[in-house]
Parts: sequence; structure tokens; C-alpha cells
Amino acid sequence: MKPTVIAVGNLTKDVVFERTKTNGVPCAKFTVACNSGRKDDRATFLWCVAYNQAAESIAKFFRKGQAIQIVGDLSQYEDDRKQAHTYCDVRQWGFVGAKSTREPPPPTDENRRTPEQMRGEDTAEDTAESGGGYTDGDEPF
Repeated sequence: MKPTVIAVGNLTKDVVFERTKTNGVPCAKFTVACNSGRKDDRATFLWCVAYNQAAESIAKFFRKGQAIQIVGDLSQYEDDRKQAHTYCDVRQWGFVGAKSTREPPPPTDENRRTPEQMRGEDTAEDTAESGGGYTDGDEPF
């Protein structure tokens, strides 16, 4: 049985999203900096990996500096130099903080729409071009 980790912290970098080489399973790798909140306390850095739907969601919603809550199993692997490394195999994750800090990034300028377009309304220019605009003295107010 592996030890369970419950941690809350901030992402140190943007999430790295990729697919596994052998079978193409979605995989997200990221590092979480955790501390106790005391000024003299140093941060603990936890390497994390998530798979499947969790990986896709974490990559979509989280960016560098954002807070995240994770629950997972501590695992270990050995690199080419025979050094052991510990990481968290994420089973569950959650948002932390205000909703405005966890919304996906805004669309690029070419995809940005005006509030009228989002509501399905014509803009003043569109209305005037289609002949359905108000003329002087016709305003509804």
C-alpha cells in the first residue's frame, strides 16, 4: 500500500500536457509548491503526474501561480543514474481560491466578441447596414 498525499499549493510552472509514448494516454506533469504559511518556512516542492480526464482538466484550467488541491499516492522511480525520485500520482484534484482566478484564459483578439454579439444582438453597424436601424426621431426612448 502506497502512502497517500493531500496537498494544497501553487503551480511553479505551466502544466506540461502530453500523451504517453506507448498507448497515447493523456498525461499532465506539474510541480506544486507547498508551505505552512509561516514566514520562516521553506516551500516543499512536490512533483505531480495525472492521467486521463484528470490530466486534460488540469491542463485546461491551471496555469503557473494558480493554487490547486491534490490527492494522490506517493510513488518513486529510478533515473538513468540510479537516483530515486519521489512524485505524487494524482487521483483527485480541486480548485482553491476565488472563481475568477480559475477561469480559462480569455480568447485571442481575433476570436473576441462584443457583448452584443454574445447575446445574439446585432451591433449598431450591422443594424444600420441591414436597413433595420432607427432614424433620427425614431428612437424608442
